[in-house]
Amino acid sequence: MAEAANNEIHKTDILIVGAGVCGLMAATVLTAHKRNVTLLDKGRSVGGRMATRRIDKGCADHGAQFFTVR
Repeated sequence: MAEAANNEIHKTDILIVGAGVCGLMAATVLTAHKRNVTLLDKGRSVGGRMATRRIDKGCADHGAQFFTVR
């Protein structure tokens, strides 16, 4: 079970570590199937290698330049 900041306890069926493309997609599919999901990531925001960097008045997208099939 996961404990929220307000000291409430919430039931979690599945814990996903990593909020990149795959983690976010897995969480989306699982919640669509009525599963209780907790998603954790080490970063301050979601997206994994993909991010938008803001520079002065502009912005640039970084990461996920290509996907490889294994």
